[in-house]
Amino acid sequence: MSMTRLLVPIALMLACSGCAGNESTVAPVTSEEYDGGFEAYRSCLSDAGYQLRMEANDGAVIRFSVPAAAVESGVDVSCYEEHFATTDERWQLQNADSSKSASTLAACLEQEGITPASSMKDMVEQATAAGIDIGTCAR
Repeated sequence: MSMTRLLVPIALMLACSGCAGNESTVAPVTSEEYDGGFEAYRSCLSDAGYQLRMEANDGAVIRFSVPAAAVESGVDVSCYEEHFATTDERWQLQNADSSKSASTLAACLEQEGITPASSMKDMVEQATAAGIDIGTCAR
């Protein structure tokens, strides 16, 4: 589950290529909103009998693992979508340039002999133009 969520900023960038200007129409997510959404998601899972395993919270991104049983039962996706998905996606997009996903993509581009651009959006465009499968970069 962590890998899927790590790639959310990249997937959103790809889905929104050509959405220039959309960033300014949505209010930024505060750290309080991000943390609050995560706590609501965690509580939802806990209420259903599942506990998240915390890996890190560096103030920028919360990294965690979800029990396989929560994923298999559908509780994870239900809780995530209801309590955290929109906030998490917006937070990751507004912090995309400094994210672990950006670092991973930059390293992937460098391995291919490409000097990475400074923004996540431009790095996604570089990878796409070079025919690089972004999904393989995270492995």
